[in-house]
Amino acid sequence: MTKRVRMTSVYLALLTLFVAPGGSSAVAEGAADRLWTEEFLGPLQFGMSAAAVQQAIGSPASKSKPQLEQASGDWTSTWSYPALGAEVGMSARSKSARPTVGSLVVHEPSAWVTSRKVGLGASRSTVTRAYPKKLWDESSTEERLVVGTVYGGITFTFVNKKVSEIFFGASAE
Repeated sequence: MTKRVRMTSVYLALLTLFVAPGGSSAVAEGAADRLWTEEFLGPLQFGMSAAAVQQAIGSPASKSKPQLEQASGDWTSTWSYPALGAEVGMSARSKSARPTVGSLVVHEPSAWVTSRKVGLGASRSTVTRAYPKKLWDESSTEERLVVGTVYGGITFTFVNKKVSEIFFGASAE
């Protein structure tokens, strides 16, 4: 391999790394993969079994009937815990498969916090210290900060510059 070909290969590799489609989201995608395995919200985490959820927080007040989600092909059901201010999205690859946690959302009166100690009522600066900008998706706004990507990450919703809702999961349609 000639020196020119090697330099061109290095340049293209660097160009791909820094000017990849999606810009900041290219960095966030790797972080999003880690979010699925490292982050938790209260006592729950992505991929937990239904039995583990019930052991951690009890039986839900209500469960929606499993429905086929066209975008993913998964069978999904929402388990509601209004006293905890939580909704747990259970997901399975088939109608007969055992569901696992595919999404989580908390709102008032939840006291749950993320693994980085961010909960409802936290200021935007608290969130940005816990989740540095390199992890943000480019779709983030003043009212919504997406850590990871909209295809899998954490979305903090702000009202009056305070966290009013925390969502773990995919929010893209």
